[in-house]
Amino acid sequence: MTVKVALAGSTGSIGRQTLEVVGASSGRYDIVSLAASSNEAVLREQIAQHRPGVVAVVDESVRKRLAADFPAVKFSDDVADVVHDADVVVNAVVGFAGLPVTLNAAKWQTVGAGQQGKFDRCRTNRAAAAQHQGGGNRPGG
Repeated sequence: MTVKVALAGSTGSIGRQTLEVVGASSGRYDIVSLAASSNEAVLREQIAQHRPGVVAVVDESVRKRLAADFPAVKFSDDVADVVHDADVVVNAVVGFAGLPVTLNAAKWQTVGAGQQGKFDRCRTNRAAAAQHQGGGNRPGG
C-alpha cells in the first residue's frame, strides 16, 4: 500500500530532503500535494517529477505561471490546503507561518480518524530510532 504524503515547505532544505527520501522509497510513498512560498524553479521541477494533484503557492505571480504550465494540477494560495487526502503531512514551513498547516492537519486528522494507527506507528518508529541512536526520548537527545 502506498502512503500518500502532503509536503508543505517543499522547496526548503527539509522539504527537499523529504522528497529525496520519497524518491528513494521504491514507490512506498506518493506525493499528493506540495506547498511553497515562491521558489518557482525548484517547485516547477518538483511538480514535474512527483506529479501532485494539489500545489499551494503563496506568491500569486508564480502560482499563475505554474497553473498555466500544469493545467492538470489544482493550485491554491493557502499552504494549509495541502493536508487533505494525505496519510502523512510533513510540515517543513518555518516558524509561525507553518502553524496553519499544523492546525489544519490536526483538524483533518480528527475528521479522518481511521488513519490514527499510521500516526501511532510513526511515533513508535521515531522513539525506537531515537533509542537505537542512543538518544532515548530526551529532548535534544
